[in-house]
Amino acid sequence: MKIEWTRSAEKDLAALDKAAARRVRDAVVRFGDSGHGDVKALAGADAGFRLRVGSYRVLFDSDGETVSVLAVAHRKEAYR
Repeated sequence: MKIEWTRSAEKDLAALDKAAARRVRDAVVRFGDSGHGDVKALAGADAGFRLRVGSYRVLFDSDGETVSVLAVAHRKEAYR
């Protein structure tokens, strides 16, 4: 799958420390390549899915061919 990062998701990723940002980026790439990861559909949210990466959540939409990453946030802030 192709991965597209929104400007706000890129800013969220840049705000993380380097190790956490690398883990998040690697998890998104792994999900795009294989479809594997801790993914759940979200009900009543702007994003359709979330990918859990340790204490961080990657909120994204997917149409089967493209993963559009909308936000990266700590789990305490991700669903607000």
